[in-house]
Amino acid sequence: MNSPDFQLAFATLIASPQLCKQAIADEPSVFDQFALTEKEKTRLRSVLRQKGMSICCSLYRMNRITPLYTQLTQTATLLGDELITLAEEFWESYPDSSLQFKEEVLAFGQFLLAKLEVGTLKFPYLQEILRLELAINELSYTPAIIEKTVHFDYDIVAILLAMDRGTLQTERLQKVQVAYKVYLEEQTLKLALL
Repeated sequence: MNSPDFQLAFATLIASPQLCKQAIADEPSVFDQFALTEKEKTRLRSVLRQKGMSICCSLYRMNRITPLYTQLTQTATLLGDELITLAEEFWESYPDSSLQFKEEVLAFGQFLLAKLEVGTLKFPYLQEILRLELAINELSYTPAIIEKTVHFDYDIVAILLAMDRGTLQTERLQKVQVAYKVYLEEQTLKLALL
């Protein structure tokens, strides 16, 4: 039977392609965080070189990306090709995942909002889309919450309509402080201007 540290090391390696490359290259520091015997280190290096290991890593990454693009659909649309780059940066910053949709979406949303706040991420209207989708995420997983008030700097309905038309990148929407009540009614998203 393998030690708990062996199992933890294996799971950690599956979650990090970069660590896998370092371990295959025999970088000794990769295993420093685990109490492994030399036999366990050798076994891990052997496992990492097997063809199926890349599939394990891919499955793990698919389990992490799926909630992001299914629950943050409009955010993913706005980010386009940057979604994968930002997701990988997020995974490096937040390697511990419960693989639960609600928590993964919330953590990624907060990661993006923090980047928007400090100006390292610049996508027009992304903050509004994120606020809406995070509210929807919370409503869909928390039955006790029946509605949520969300404040926007731009009219979210105008943003959604522009996205639907495919004209959001050319739109110049007026900045306006507006709040909407967001709620689900019979599994349908509803917005009510407050």
